[in-house]
Amino acid sequence: MKTKLYINGIGAVSRLKDFNELQSETQQPTYKELIPAMKLRRMSRIMRMSNFAAITALKQAEIDVPQAINVGTAYGCLVDTEKFLSTLLDNNEEFSNPSAFINSTHNTLAGSLAILLGAKGQNFTFVHAENAFENALIDASISLEEGSYSDILVGGADEKTEILESISANFMDEEIGEGAAFLSLSKKQQPNCKAVIKGVSVDNKAMDTSDFVNAFCHEMEIDAKDISLVLSNKNLIASKPFIDYKSMIGDYPSITAFASTLAVNIIEKQRVPDFLEWDVFDINNVLVYNSYKNGSQSLILISNIFE
Repeated sequence: MKTKLYINGIGAVSRLKDFNELQSETQQPTYKELIPAMKLRRMSRIMRMSNFAAITALKQAEIDVPQAINVGTAYGCLVDTEKFLSTLLDNNEEFSNPSAFINSTHNTLAGSLAILLGAKGQNFTFVHAENAFENALIDASISLEEGSYSDILVGGADEKTEILESISANFMDEEIGEGAAFLSLSKKQQPNCKAVIKGVSVDNKAMDTSDFVNAFCHEMEIDAKDISLVLSNKNLIASKPFIDYKSMIGDYPSITAFASTLAVNIIEKQRVPDFLEWDVFDINNVLVYNSYKNGSQSLILISNIFE
């Protein structure tokens, strides 16, 4: 990734309310503050979460309509998918409701957002399992580098269901989570810029984690000692503080979107969530790491704009 992505706005709906207060369940904000009530009636829960997070990011960036939208998701509107399939089975594959099928497709989240905002530019959905959000970021970097757009809205969203939790219990130790998070990005630094994404890397070859991190730091021309904080499910860099964001809100494929917005908030506020009860000073470089049991792993470097 050659182009720096300047972050001008962030928004998230998760168990971490206002990036500070941890809830027992996913917080449900007052959606009608940002989304017209009549339109809310036609939106599923994950669509509401996704749209609210996206509009929050755009408002912070002072953008009404983004020039492009990239959304990463592994499951899409999972509740609607289950509803559609259950209806097929119950009706012997006859008389199924087309609305459930339409809403079950993965690009529903990006499409719903475009319709809500009146956005007529690029509208991409990345369905790359646990790397969906990272690939959405990489595409955003390419588009901005080419000059196709001056700003791009990038996010990730996935929801959980009882069926998913039941199936996942057979092969996952972590608690299943859900959430939606978006970032408003630009190639050039804006007056309201919060932080900058300097690099994104995805490894699908099951490299040794230390080798992967060292290679990434070398590419980014940053020494590991200059990393202020690591957001990871394990102690990635010796002597560096880390926050296990997966144990915080539960695990889901596009969770690095949430972790990225959390990193931006920490850099901007220069403080970690209060419930962690520990201090970190001079937070300038935050490394977001994600890994899965299949060996896939990714890194995102988010830095203070003054670094």
